[in-house]
Amino acid sequence: MMIRISFLLLFLLIGYFGVHNVIVLLNSPRNGSNSCTRYVHNSFKPGSIYLIPTDLESFRMAAKVPVFIDFKSNPYKDYEVIEWYDRNKIANNFYSTEGKEASKILEEISGKYGITHVVMRNDNLINDCKGLHEVYKDNDFRIYEVDRTLN
Repeated sequence: MMIRISFLLLFLLIGYFGVHNVIVLLNSPRNGSNSCTRYVHNSFKPGSIYLIPTDLESFRMAAKVPVFIDFKSNPYKDYEVIEWYDRNKIANNFYSTEGKEASKILEEISGKYGITHVVMRNDNLINDCKGLHEVYKDNDFRIYEVDRTLN
């Protein structure tokens, strides 16, 4: 009888801590989640593709949206690695240029890859890039919608 009570108490204790841990895990903030990723997630429309700085590795998973490229999501097949590397170079070139050159890169990648939105850090704003319309701004990020006439 004492063994049965001990097993029952053990199972109740394990069940309590199991349920408690699941509740804590589900209510904990998602890695990379912030007001920007929540805005993107809530305003997402099917067909949207976001160009993000390649080092925003948790953006894609936190916002649950497709992105052009991030450094973390590398493939394993040889030909896919080449495409991934090329996309990284394109994204890094876009974020390191300004004005007409940035506009030219944006026009090319929005036409070829269907980029619909661009995420920028506030400390790395691209000046005079044609074809971008600001739709979101906070203390850290800005989000621009790409003018559909570029596609």
